[in-house]
Amino acid sequence: MRYTMSIQDKSEIQHPKKKEYEMVYYGLHICETIYKVRPEDIIKVFVTNETSRKVPKLLSYCAQNKKAYKIIEAAELEKITGSVHHEGIGMITKKAKKIGTLEKLTAEIAKAPSPIIYIDGVSNPHNVGTVLRIMANFGFKYLIGAHDMTELSASAARMSEGGAEFVTLYKSDSIHSLVEWARTNNYTLIGTSSYSNKSLYKYKFPKKSIIVLGHEVTGMSKETEKAMNEMLVIPGTGLVESLNVSTAASIIMGEYFRTVN
Repeated sequence: MRYTMSIQDKSEIQHPKKKEYEMVYYGLHICETIYKVRPEDIIKVFVTNETSRKVPKLLSYCAQNKKAYKIIEAAELEKITGSVHHEGIGMITKKAKKIGTLEKLTAEIAKAPSPIIYIDGVSNPHNVGTVLRIMANFGFKYLIGAHDMTELSASAARMSEGGAEFVTLYKSDSIHSLVEWARTNNYTLIGTSSYSNKSLYKYKFPKKSIIVLGHEVTGMSKETEKAMNEMLVIPGTGLVESLNVSTAASIIMGEYFRTVN
């Protein structure tokens, strides 16, 4: 069974006033990060009285720059965001950058080189958001998804704890397109498998690495696995067959950061 990166949630479809170029975000850390990184994109802020005391600079900015904000009850905020996990704050903003193509990524790495993450069948917004959080922590600037990758959901953005604002999304038409792009740009495709005999902890990562993350249940597709330049194993006791994708991502990216930087 194939999984696609369709990561919509209710917060993106329930708000009646959200326009096509707008996005509803919720959660304290992601909202604070948007204020720090791209405050000009904020359109309107909704906040509970309790949480308003935690974001005085954000509300002051809104007042000074004629951006609407409203103090509301938690129940009303739940309706606006479509989630009970709003943490007392939500905001409507202009959407971040659109998902880019591999051609655009070529131009970007020329200006700002970085290791890359490719997700193969990872669809759960909690996992996607956590991967973005880990990427931001370890300096991975670019995430590539499959051809059917959709825009980041508010749920995934919240789980990223602000990390989503520091990662740019791209998509590849096919694994064959990604392989060709990697070859042309001297990147090495690296996957993991419990059946590999090459240890992650003995591997010397190339600076130009694309780390491939597969679905935690089904793993990488056979087609993707065949395209890998390297397959590594995360050593352990062997008592469990696999790790959650975000747990594996943290271990692999941490090891890349430790050995390359």
